[in-house]
Amino acid sequence: GKEMIVKLKYPIKVDGKEVKELPFDTSTFGLAELTRANNMAAKQSAGIMTAQETDFNYHFAVACIVVEKSSENKISVEDLRRLKGSDLFNLQSKGRDFLLESAILEQETLEGVSEAMEESSE
Repeated sequence: GKEMIVKLKYPIKVDGKEVKELPFDTSTFGLAELTRANNMAAKQSAGIMTAQETDFNYHFAVACIVVEKSSENKISVEDLRRLKGSDLFNLQSKGRDFLLESAILEQETLEGVSEAMEESSE
């Protein structure tokens, strides 16, 4: 898990302190967190939403949980819901990148999966 910092353009207040950077250590993210991210995204997507919105909620949930765990619960998912503008999308893309990287690592282990997928998408 690479320890990373996500810099905020629009700082948020957490417990009365201004937060300009979010810790992002993906090694803290396990199966329990994955389940939680799924549940959070499902709750957000309670209405009928596009796949894109559902993906956004899921990636954002994953990223929020990574930050919450990395900060030892000092920064909560609720705090992160107050992010604005590009910070919101920046955090979401970190969640997406992390999931993509993990999926690629998984695919290297499951050889032949990617070939099968390429054939079916043609």
